[in-house]
Amino acid sequence: MTETEELRAAVELPAAKVHALDIVVDGDRATDRGHAPHLRRDADAGRFWVCQVSANTWRWARTPQGRRIAERVNADLDGTEGLRAMLAPPGPGPTGGGDQHR
Repeated sequence: MTETEELRAAVELPAAKVHALDIVVDGDRATDRGHAPHLRRDADAGRFWVCQVSANTWRWARTPQGRRIAERVNADLDGTEGLRAMLAPPGPGPTGGGDQHR
């Protein structure tokens, strides 16, 4: 398993439905961006509904025990530009720079 695959497996938790969009590994550090639906149970209908979606930025650090989460930023998407930028591909320009929300 590659380092990127290992990080993706750690982020994509089946129960939480967290989805990694891309992982950038830079030496001892790595950054991932992704999204997660927030589910609400409707007992009367016997189902779950997506009631909110959040954008996530994960920052990883290499430790003697392996990669560990150094920081996680989680923000509910509400349509504002800054939060949408969290999901944008990394890089310069109006659609890039997904790490500039901080």
